[in-house]
Amino acid sequence: MTSILAQFEAADTSSGRVSVFEELLSLASDAPERIEPFLTLIQNAFVEPMPDLRRLAFQCAIKYVSANPSVDSEDKSL
Repeated sequence: MTSILAQFEAADTSSGRVSVFEELLSLASDAPERIEPFLTLIQNAFVEPMPDLRRLAFQCAIKYVSANPSVDSEDKSL
């Protein structure tokens, strides 16, 4: 997982960032709980101008929430 973070920090092009998010999505497909350390990066990508990056971030989030139903049912009064 550290290598994904290092790749993200080193990604200086749009295609590099998309590639990192593709790897995150692959990780989320295999073991959704393993992307928890990257939730901030995923959340920040929701406002990216690049639609491919937003789409991948959204797919990662869906996989994480689907595997962790308690995340969806936490206090909604906030």
